[in-house]
Amino acid sequence: MGSVCVTAAEFCPAPYYMKAEGQYLPISEWQALYSLLGTNFGGDARTNFQLPDMRGRTAVGQGFGPGLRAIALAQRGGEDFIKLTQNSLPPHKHVVGAGVRVNASNVNIDVAVEVPLSTSSGTSHKVPESGATFLNTVGKDNFGDNDEVKIYGSAGTSGAHLVGTGKSEVQLGNNIFVEGEVESTGEGEEFENRQPFVGLTHCIAVNGTYPSRY
Repeated sequence: MGSVCVTAAEFCPAPYYMKAEGQYLPISEWQALYSLLGTNFGGDARTNFQLPDMRGRTAVGQGFGPGLRAIALAQRGGEDFIKLTQNSLPPHKHVVGAGVRVNASNVNIDVAVEVPLSTSSGTSHKVPESGATFLNTVGKDNFGDNDEVKIYGSAGTSGAHLVGTGKSEVQLGNNIFVEGEVESTGEGEEFENRQPFVGLTHCIAVNGTYPSRY
């Protein structure tokens, strides 16, 4: 009594066996069987109890096998079809694109400069005609082509500045990287998760010899 067997027939041999299909049986009529199964497989424990339902399921030994997860008596688990979620995927990255190389080149950039003037009488500073340090060109005096203009701040003057414009040459060139998200793809459909199988009839002994406890 209480043992489960498998047959290739479409029915279970009477009167000792019933199909293990989760039927509810009255406790009052099946007290001996109820004492073995209890409500491990279902039932209200007052008027009925339930047989194990083996339809579409495989039996797994209860207990804690080495290197395996513990399985309790009457525990159910597994899915015949599953759908992967984001939490099911291993950590990974998607490459958006490689860096874009820009060849180095010289570019002229217009700049504006403002140079503080000295307020000390008799102090002079030469402003170069070329080199783009501050100004692109400097005016000449009336005494010779090579004479630089001397620029002085008035004595006692504070906050005086020389303002001008010019050009500066800058070299450009670097790797440019683009950041972004890849386009979403996938349909999220379920896929089959069952092992190769063959359908047979599971039967449970509901009558017969009451087993001794080992």
